[in-house]
Amino acid sequence: MWSSMLKQQGFRHLPNHKLKTVGRYLFGESIKEMKMHRALADARLAAMIWLEMEKI
Repeated sequence: MWSSMLKQQGFRHLPNHKLKTVGRYLFGESIKEMKMHRALADARLAAMIWLEMEKI
């Protein structure tokens, strides 16, 4: 579901649709401070991506 949603939003050019990849594309290196693969950090990043996609 995640990949198909991202493809529809115009993220086809990304090498993959991993949370970290999409986060770096949208927010740059600022996500480096987040501890990936931790439930809370992953949930926050997913929410940030979701809100950004709403703008598109």
